[in-house]
Amino acid sequence: MGELALALLIAIGDLCAGIVGKLIGRRFRLEPEQAWKIGELALALMVAAAAIVITLLYS
Repeated sequence: MGELALALLIAIGDLCAGIVGKLIGRRFRLEPEQAWKIGELALALMVAAAAIVITLLYS
């Protein structure tokens, strides 16, 4: 995996943890591997959600 993709996934994971932390009033300290896994999951969910929305709009 390219370094840019890895950095992007880690940034997405950190952003998701930060948003959830703000919502529940807690701070999460993630290791890069944890942020990477969360980023992968978040990116996959965003792609799936976009596909569902596009399908519903054009069907």
